[in-house]
Amino acid sequence: MSAFKSDFLRTVESIVPASLWILATPVYWFSMSAPLKTFVDRLSDLFEVREDLGRRLEGKSLALVATGAGAGLPAGFQAPFRHLCEYAGMRYAGAFYARFRDSGRPYPRLAARAKKAGDAWLV
Repeated sequence: MSAFKSDFLRTVESIVPASLWILATPVYWFSMSAPLKTFVDRLSDLFEVREDLGRRLEGKSLALVATGAGAGLPAGFQAPFRHLCEYAGMRYAGAFYARFRDSGRPYPRLAARAKKAGDAWLV
């Protein structure tokens, strides 16, 4: 077993008890970051590599936090997360997008919007 696969399995085993998983990524060229893409791909492989662990994803909730400079998430950005949830029997709780200015500072009222999103995910 490769070190990466071993580390991945240890990571999943440590977070699988949580009822809500929050994944975070910057928006890179209209998509998620490469490390998160690898993680998402590996999650879908769990059902073949460690079916017992993959089955423990069922009933969990998954939410997404993304950051970027654009006005909003690109079209189709959430599709891989929705598909993963459907495949794994998870509930997709939604996404929160934080737009940052050129100065690197967030836009006003971001904290209030983040709290509202978080409250909705905890349903």
